[in-house]
Amino acid sequence: MRVAAGAGVGLNVAMPSQSMPGARPESDDQSLCLDLPDLARTAALGRALAGAARPGDCIALHGDLGAGKTELARAFLRAAGVSEDVPSPTFAIVQPYDTDLGPVAHFDLYRIESPSDLDEIGFEAALDDGIVLVEWPERAGPRLPADRLDVTLTLGPEGRRTARLQALGDWLSRLAGLFPDPA
Repeated sequence: MRVAAGAGVGLNVAMPSQSMPGARPESDDQSLCLDLPDLARTAALGRALAGAARPGDCIALHGDLGAGKTELARAFLRAAGVSEDVPSPTFAIVQPYDTDLGPVAHFDLYRIESPSDLDEIGFEAALDDGIVLVEWPERAGPRLPADRLDVTLTLGPEGRRTARLQALGDWLSRLAGLFPDPA
């Protein structure tokens, strides 16, 4: 996705005039890199993605421990209308929520041993019924849907993060709406 280096990129869906500096294009035209200097910007990204998500979507959250995957998921869920506590699904593996967007299932696949384990935890049914947020998506192997948004969070010095959003399938057009080319 082409976004001018250093251009402001709207992250607040309700107020698109607010911007996020530090957006820069990636070479494949289907991804975008954002600087997330603090947790507030990570949360803003989660809220923006909730504004673009719809039933059947899979948002795959990649990153090391502590990179901000659960924080982004919490912000997404809060924007979707969840007012209850949003714990990490590390031990439960999946936390289902009824939201203003419909059902949202937050998966943490860190502890699964094989992609075949997805059958036991209702991964396919969650995709059929609503939106899926999945941490440690690489453990799903080929079971991840081809049409998805990959968000890779990288933790840098002093808690600064970067997010690389790679649009697969129709996510490309939706990201273009969230992050318009200012040129």
